[in-house]
Amino acid sequence: MAEKLQAIVKSSWNMFEVLSDKSYMDSDTIKEMKIKFDEYRKNNIFLNHSFEDERWIINDEYQKRGIYFNVSKDSYRLNYQKATGLVFDEFIRYLKSYLVMSIGDLVVTTLINIANDIKNIINIPINMLNEKKIYLAIPVQLNNFFELLPFADENAKEQISVYLCECCDEKILNQTTDKRELCDFYSYFRFDHVLDLYWNSNLSEKEWLFYFPIYLWWKLTAIIPTRPREYLLLPRDCIYRENNNYYIKMRKNNLKGGNGKVKYNINEDYSIRNFPITKILYEEILKYIELTDSFEDNEIHTLFRTEPHYSFFEKKKLKMSRYYTYVNLNCALRLFYYNVVMKKYGINILRNKEKSLFGDKKSIQYI
Repeated sequence: MAEKLQAIVKSSWNMFEVLSDKSYMDSDTIKEMKIKFDEYRKNNIFLNHSFEDERWIINDEYQKRGIYFNVSKDSYRLNYQKATGLVFDEFIRYLKSYLVMSIGDLVVTTLINIANDIKNIINIPINMLNEKKIYLAIPVQLNNFFELLPFADENAKEQISVYLCECCDEKILNQTTDKRELCDFYSYFRFDHVLDLYWNSNLSEKEWLFYFPIYLWWKLTAIIPTRPREYLLLPRDCIYRENNNYYIKMRKNNLKGGNGKVKYNINEDYSIRNFPITKILYEEILKYIELTDSFEDNEIHTLFRTEPHYSFFEKKKLKMSRYYTYVNLNCALRLFYYNVVMKKYGINILRNKEKSLFGDKKSIQYI
């Protein structure tokens, strides 16, 4: 079954490449995933009759398991429909499309958990997510789904993303006995090599600015352990030179490893710490600052500006998109993987193997 599934899944890469040119799923995605569903059904991976069924039966030859889409329609309409701009049936089709895209990438249990996590989070209003305690088995996959889902309210999308990323961080911190599997050093070196090759090639300014947050994340976290939020909160004036040495100023979470109370204030929840960096990294950050100097600043004066992200897709920055967010960074990472790692340099390995090269040491899969 594993070989059959792998062979069938190879055709799905075409869909990933289509998505790599977008920052979200759309109606064409649903149409194509319905076709993929029928292909999988013909190969006895799905045993139910239709994409539209409320219960899917997925078969891995070891056992047959059900994925149930009995999401509360009332809760969705009350808590999420205004934010997404999608009617309930559309939302469910996007959820199903995401699961079809993930066949061959995620194990059956994870696919089931995504559907179950949706049922749990839908019951909580978006503006109350931080106040309610809910169980989410795999918030990282839930975040990936919401990242690709079209939203009418980008601010609500960001609230969900921040909450889910905090859930990911909490899961990591709470792991005391379970050891997470690290990828091999060859994977790290390979990705670092590909990144350097690409970065030293003849990039357009648009490409350079769009992928710079990925480049800086990789290089910076190689020397400084950094949480995604700490990274996104880098101050605009984060670099300085002193006695021919180069330094970066970073906001570090005061609550990490402690029992302090959250103040919901950046200046109180984070403190500025200085770290030495290389001259090359200093010059790259300085170049980014100079190239983005004319773009709109935000209230907390963070390093990253949002215009380069949206202009990459030939879109105008939304008025509410003041900050470079988890969603933006996740999008850039996904596009770098498919457009650069896979398409430009031909590293075409199934994601459940390859995605670990963004792995534990850098926690980039939890952005």
